[in-house]
Amino acid sequence: MKLSDLAPTVARRRPFVVRAVVRWLLVLGLGVHLLVSPDATLAATPEAVTILRDTYGVPHVFTSGRGALERGAWANGYAQAEDRLFQMDIFRRAATGRLAERLGPTYVLMDEVVRRDGYTAPERARFFRRLPRRTQRTFVAFRDGVNALIGRVTVDRGAMVGIGIADDFRDRVAGGGT
Repeated sequence: MKLSDLAPTVARRRPFVVRAVVRWLLVLGLGVHLLVSPDATLAATPEAVTILRDTYGVPHVFTSGRGALERGAWANGYAQAEDRLFQMDIFRRAATGRLAERLGPTYVLMDEVVRRDGYTAPERARFFRRLPRRTQRTFVAFRDGVNALIGRVTVDRGAMVGIGIADDFRDRVAGGGT
């Protein structure tokens, strides 16, 4: 078999790899999401960013100029929350040892392991402070985009009742919980 025979396979797998990397970045972003106070001022605002969805519903973010990175991160957080807020909540709970609260006693052992072996909040905060300022601003902007969507949907209580997490998000955003 020649290397050229493998090229189509590699090209077909590239989107899968990119999606996997983006998912892990999302998980990292959610970890940072927990580190910064929900009362913090917005690092970026939506006025100079456009989110367009194609015919498949895939969001495409457009922005330019000074602060484009932060505005793009804000829009990315907002769009991801529109599509995957429940999944983001489950990942956040899994990473902080609070999965059993939502999914039941089957996950108590997993939560115990995460709480025992995982990083503590002060350790995560120290990791965050070690990031370059630009990266910190980007994560904060992503968090602000997610929180903007949460604020919008929790105003309408019925918007999230079907997935059963409206009260938890409202309490976390308003009260500064984990």
